[in-house]
Amino acid sequence: MSQSEERHVYFLETFRLLRSDKRKFLYRLENHTFSLAEGRLLRAYLEFHRNSKAGALKELRVSPFHEALYEGVRLYLIGLVYNQHSHFRYAVENLERSVQTFHTVAHHGFILNPLYILILALGNRREVARMGQLLTELESIPLSGPFEKLQVLHCRTLHALLSGDTKSCLELVESAFRFKKQDLQFFEPHLLIIRIAALIQELRYEDALSLLDRYKKTASNAIVRANYAYIKTLLTHLHQGAPLYIYASKFKDFPELHWQLETVKRLSIGDLDGARKFWNQLRKHNTGLYGADFDYRGDPSLFSQCLDRYRSHTTGENWNDSDLAGIPSKRDRLHFLLTRSSGPILADRLVALIWGEEADERTLARLRKLISNYCKEQGVKVVSRHNSYRLDLQTGETR
Repeated sequence: MSQSEERHVYFLETFRLLRSDKRKFLYRLENHTFSLAEGRLLRAYLEFHRNSKAGALKELRVSPFHEALYEGVRLYLIGLVYNQHSHFRYAVENLERSVQTFHTVAHHGFILNPLYILILALGNRREVARMGQLLTELESIPLSGPFEKLQVLHCRTLHALLSGDTKSCLELVESAFRFKKQDLQFFEPHLLIIRIAALIQELRYEDALSLLDRYKKTASNAIVRANYAYIKTLLTHLHQGAPLYIYASKFKDFPELHWQLETVKRLSIGDLDGARKFWNQLRKHNTGLYGADFDYRGDPSLFSQCLDRYRSHTTGENWNDSDLAGIPSKRDRLHFLLTRSSGPILADRLVALIWGEEADERTLARLRKLISNYCKEQGVKVVSRHNSYRLDLQTGETR
């Protein structure tokens, strides 16, 4: 083995140490004389593990490295960072270039890593056919140990999930969990998320909820915390009718999850303008997945099931100003609005439509009194949630 090859092997061995022996990795990084390119790549990988997008990209946004091995790793790390932070288009672009680079060099099996993350990134973009093509290439690479075998198994389970084959998906997850715990540690949170998603597709909400706490305990990193908060919020809302309380700070690094939650919340309370604002953010993020007029093109999921629940809320108001103009009574206006609405109506909107005034403490108190009297007179129930009102049709009121 030449001196250059020995250097490459030592670098790649050190690179892999971060996931198995962080202390040894840090000792080598501090005490071994790595080249400028090697040092940048190792520091960037460390910043990625610390969930520092800015720190990692600071090391990686440099001129391409002359040695193909290091350039392939640099492109892989850029793709890894972008995929972690939901910038999937940029992730795919850089990972594809990384794979192309490794096709030109003796890569010591490292090509498996960009291929693995590329398949996951394509899954995030719901490009299932392309995933299948690359999965064939991934499965053709000789595997040296349990970590590599689990990488392939992870991709197969995700592909089965996105292909709608939940039975095969759950079987593959079970086969993965037969690996030794020490080998499975890195993959456990990813596989549990896939299992939870498959159970949700099968409408097994109780089973999915029972796995959430186990998922939360698998790691303390930001993505696990964000995923847990997202799934718990939507699942308890969909299955148990719990209110949608959303804390933006929990999704600081994962804006797509935040925008999805806000879209569902705004639709649930009849705030169509607010829902469109967050939907447009999602469309800018991934136009292939989010079409016009709340057209979601992804796989069946918590998000799609919530959209389906509030589909009628996306049609807008079933009246116009001329309809209200001929109704002098405030009580009759309220009755008209509640019985014609396809979903909840914001309190501010009701004040404007009934009294032609802006909402403030005084007018909102007046609205609450009007609704209370209306319920007593009509023997109906009006549901209030998140500053909006809707008629409970189970009380027998018809439109």
